[in-house]
Amino acid sequence: ANIIGLKLRTKQVEGEGSVIAENVILADYRGNEHAVGDSNKSVFVDNTAPVTSLNGVSSEIWYSGMVNVTLEATDSLAGVDMTEYSLDGGNTFTVYEQPFSVTNEGINTLMYRSTDKMGNQEELKTATMKIDNTRPEFELKINGENISSDMEFKDNE
Repeated sequence: ANIIGLKLRTKQVEGEGSVIAENVILADYRGNEHAVGDSNKSVFVDNTAPVTSLNGVSSEIWYSGMVNVTLEATDSLAGVDMTEYSLDGGNTFTVYEQPFSVTNEGINTLMYRSTDKMGNQEELKTATMKIDNTRPEFELKINGENISSDMEFKDNE
């Protein structure tokens, strides 16, 4: 018979980590069930998504030049499977492998999330990085006349 399912009757269903299963039952595609044994089995349960932190980036300031982005994910139960990020509004995601730099001038939105080895996916997080590489320009006028660096000024005293 082809095995298509696994049923567990548990003594402890709340909490995560290792729980004790009273009976392990295999089921085939016809619905036939077969108990594996009556002894207690330890089963691993993880329903908690990982947590990803963004290091060294502030949405409150304007950067001149590139912004270095470091993502760090943790998962205390199954472990982190992958972290991914998007810089195009979530249209495409890139698997995070190492710190990277954002260089586009203007307001950049970073979206990021992690998934653990049990498939639990963190809710999407966002951060804004503002980059301004353009020097300011100005004109200085006195009495409507442009002031330039080659002009001479005399004291009226």
